[in-house]
Amino acid sequence: MRLYKCLIYLVIFFLLDGGVFANTSNDAFRDSLINSIKNNYNELQDVNLVVKKIEYLDNYGYFCGIGLDSTGSPLNSNYFVAVYDMLMQRSSDGQWKQIVNFNSFSPPNAKVTCYLSEGIKSFLPKISQLDDVCISINKNGPERKNILDAIRMEKEQSFVVTRLCKTTNMAYFCGASLDKKTGFIDRTGNVIDIYNVILRKNPDGRWTKVVSLGNFALALDNITCLFGNESVILQSAILQDAASKLKDD
Repeated sequence: MRLYKCLIYLVIFFLLDGGVFANTSNDAFRDSLINSIKNNYNELQDVNLVVKKIEYLDNYGYFCGIGLDSTGSPLNSNYFVAVYDMLMQRSSDGQWKQIVNFNSFSPPNAKVTCYLSEGIKSFLPKISQLDDVCISINKNGPERKNILDAIRMEKEQSFVVTRLCKTTNMAYFCGASLDKKTGFIDRTGNVIDIYNVILRKNPDGRWTKVVSLGNFALALDNITCLFGNESVILQSAILQDAASKLKDD
């Protein structure tokens, strides 16, 4: 067993090129950021976070790393390692809030690549210049019905929408489904089944589901979205990259 664990750690060291376990630090500032990252994602509550890159600048914090499950294996989707990559901002009361999401998926046995290779200082002036970001679609917004129709497995299926946004030709939905007979939230056991869906707009204007990633929540106000909840900046390129790697057959 000890040899097995050593081999797992060697693999993780290779993937992250010398990454370190987040829970080995005594730095309170660092730990508060790590805890906030975990609070952004239900699936990270009981896992170890391994840091590839972490950086601070004034009230901004940047994190890039992966999660390890109870066996020491990286969290993954469709066999790609999930890379948690985001820019956070700290409020006056010391709380961290995610403001830009760069989450990605790394091929098995490949070294993890972080989005902010040049660091926070170089990136901050570019935030307002980011193009083709995911714009929220309200209840009366154009294409809302078309996008939700592309997700529905049955015509009468209804959703509780946590986030629904679109770029020029990509869309992202995060939420839960309602049982058409009872009107209750769909669950597996005691947990709510969460949809994380990436869609692409075809040349003819139709929206098509590209990949659907499952998740869970204990309550409606506990839903966390893979690419950030409402108001988090999300570029089309991030969705395109994930869709190209994880697309459902």
